[in-house]
Amino acid sequence: MNETEIFEQVRNIISLELQVEPESIQFESNANTISGWDSISNIRIIDSLESAFSIEFSIEAIYEANSISDLINYILLFKK
Repeated sequence: MNETEIFEQVRNIISLELQVEPESIQFESNANTISGWDSISNIRIIDSLESAFSIEFSIEAIYEANSISDLINYILLFKK
């Protein structure tokens, strides 16, 4: 699975969780640029990503992952 494929899947998951259009989510997007991405929705997003990619985010990663690129980079660590 490459970065583009992961991005598409992450974008779709976040789009569903936050009820925003997938096209509004870019690689550079973050919690400040996506409407509705708050601490509660972040937990839902992480939970969905863990299920979709069969990984487990560390507590540190949950706190540090504030952007789409952060999430993708973390997932890539497990999918290489």
